Amino acid sequence: MTLVGVAGAKGKSTVIKFLSQIFTEAKCPYLLTEVRLPTPALNALIITNVSPEETEMILACANALARSNKPRKVLILNKGDKAIAPFLRIEGVEKLFFSLEDPEAYIPTALMGAHNQANVQAAAVCAEALGISRQIVARAIANVTLIHGHMERVAGPPEIPFAIYLDDANTPDSLEKVLTSLLGSKVCVVSGEKLWVQPLLGSIAGTHCRAIILTESEKEIARGIS
Repeated sequence: MTLVGVAGAKGKSTVIKFLSQIFTEAKCPYLLTEVRLPTPALNALIITNVSPEETEMILACANALARSNKPRKVLILNKGDKAIAPFLRIEGVEKLFFSLEDPEAYIPTALMGAHNQANVQAAAVCAEALGISRQIVARAIANVTLIHGHMERVAGPPEIPFAIYLDDANTPDSLEKVLTSLLGSKVCVVSGEKLWVQPLLGSIAGTHCRAIILTESEKEIARGIS
């Protein structure tokens, strides 16, 4: 059985959804997991991106992969991530990369946004490294048309002249990517659990949206709206 771990600040559940579809269509037995602790039994580890507060934890996971007794150990990195330098020094693993700058790596997907294309490419690099053809990968990716809470289009009354999207973006970077993926005038409902991040969410929403809807309890978000 193939065991693949996915670590990173964002995109983990989306990459796992793509990989699950790919392995299912390839009829390949698999186990996929979000990695938060060193897991030495992995065949491959995908690192979607690295945030400063998670660097040590993800580095420990990558080093655990290197110590694995598997005959082939694949570490898949985001070439555009400025924080990957420590991972490039890890020995005993095969390092592969995904990058939005590579036009030949593009695979069509129903999911909107450059961040979702990056997730597609991460899954594709992993699957192809494990022997699954690009044809199967592309077909599987095309069959993933919805991931709940990730740029999910919500059906509304046919008479309304706008589209409604649901996304659980709760960090400044994620919200920025979501809002820049949507064209035209935008009205945004913003919420955030962490108090320190709420003014930043408000600032980003204020930059990209014509109107913002808040509840009375989200005063910290309102503070960030200029």
